[in-house]
Amino acid sequence: MKIEFYKNMGGRCENCGRSIKHVYVIEDDGFWFKCGSECVRNYLNITEAAKKYILKQIKEAQQYLDKKAKLEKLLETNDIDAIRDFIRDYRNEETVLKEAYDWLRVYQSRAERIMEKLNTKLNESGIRVREIYKKSVTQKQGEVSA
Repeated sequence: MKIEFYKNMGGRCENCGRSIKHVYVIEDDGFWFKCGSECVRNYLNITEAAKKYILKQIKEAQQYLDKKAKLEKLLETNDIDAIRDFIRDYRNEETVLKEAYDWLRVYQSRAERIMEKLNTKLNESGIRVREIYKKSVTQKQGEVSA
C-alpha cells in the first residue's frame, strides 16, 4: 500500500463526493483512489490515532515541499537578498546560489524520506484498503463499463 499527497490538486473525494483542494491518493495492489483528509480513515482499517499519525507525517513532508517551492520562486526571480534571508547565508552571490540549489535537493529528499518511512510503516503494519469499499468500487466500475 502507498499514500501520496498532492497539494492544491483539486477534484472530488471518491468517498463523500465533496470538493477537495488537497488530495490523498491511496494505492493498494493496483487499486487506487483519491480522497480528502477527513475520508482517509474511511478507506483504511485504521484507528483514529493511526489516521492522526498519517496526516501528521504527510503534513511534515508537505512543509519541506512548500519550502522548496518558495525557494524555487526566489531563484526564478533571482532575488539574491531574499534568497540570502531564506537560507540564512550572507556570503557572496555565487556561494548563496550554490547553497540554494543544495537546499532544493535537501527539501526534496527530506519530503521523500518521510513519505517512504510512512509507507514502509503502513506496509509493515498490514494496513489494507477496506475490502468492502474495494468491492463496491470495483462493482461500480464494472457497471459503468458494461
